[in-house]
Amino acid sequence: MIKYIVKEQKIFGLNINQTEKYASKHFHKTGALVMPTAKKAWTYLVIALLALAASVNYELFVFPNQFAPAGLNGICTMIQHISGISVGYLSLLINVPLAIWCYIEVSKPVAVRSMVYVVTFSLGLVILDHVDLSMFAYSTDNGTSKILGPLVAGVIQGYIFSVLMKASAYSGGTDFI
Repeated sequence: MIKYIVKEQKIFGLNINQTEKYASKHFHKTGALVMPTAKKAWTYLVIALLALAASVNYELFVFPNQFAPAGLNGICTMIQHISGISVGYLSLLINVPLAIWCYIEVSKPVAVRSMVYVVTFSLGLVILDHVDLSMFAYSTDNGTSKILGPLVAGVIQGYIFSVLMKASAYSGGTDFI
């Protein structure tokens, strides 16, 4: 039998003792990543602020220019245009069952973080329905913009989605599926 003597084994720049200490601090015994409380609070705050930014984006660029973004919120936007029911209510109505399904079948932390986004986004839209932002909204002389409004809204939403994905959260709708 040959014995190998390893003086120092490194994993990601840490020796084995440091790796074990890191694992005991940041991972639950089941192997799930444990997020420290301050970092968790910061993550939820960032998700809520992103949702508010998305609701302002809808009020300033999407609704005044009468276009529907992609996904279930786009379908909700079309339904709002036809029926007058707020996207905030429709988004919440559609996303709650999907979030429950995601909570049970996929991942509890992802579902909770995503629901923070969905609830904050919906509440932001419902509140902003009663605030006059027409002074800040982008629209052209004929009332709609076919290029610049959707482009700016898409760039803003793209940035919001990328930060959400970095925080392991989603915007609801088809992201749950």
